Amino acid sequence: MLRRFAKKAALAAIAHGLSLPDVILDRLRELTRLRSLLESLRVNCVIDAGANQGQTVDLLRGIGFRGFIFSFEPLGSAFSTLSDRMRPTVAGKDSTLPSEKPPPP
Repeated sequence: MLRRFAKKAALAAIAHGLSLPDVILDRLRELTRLRSLLESLRVNCVIDAGANQGQTVDLLRGIGFRGFIFSFEPLGSAFSTLSDRMRPTVAGKDSTLPSEKPPPP
C-alpha cells in the first residue's frame, strides 16, 4: 500500500513538472543499497567511531536499521552534543561513549 502511494505521489509530482537533481537520485540509490546490504549481511551492530554529533545514527535509523549503534567521539564539545542528543535512546539501543575522557570545562 505504501509503495502504491509513493508511486502515485511520484507520478503526480512529475506530471506537475517536478524533477530531482541527479545528486539526490544518486543519494537515494546509495541509501537503498546500504539498507539492502545491512539486511542481506544481517548486520545487528554498528560501531560509529568519530561520531561527531550523531549524523550516522540519524542516517541509519532513517533507513530503518534497528540494531545496536555504539558511537564514539573523542572531542569534548561534539561528544557533549552527541550525548545530549542520544541520551533518550541509551536505554534503548544506542550508546554514546567517549573514546577518551573529555577535557574539563
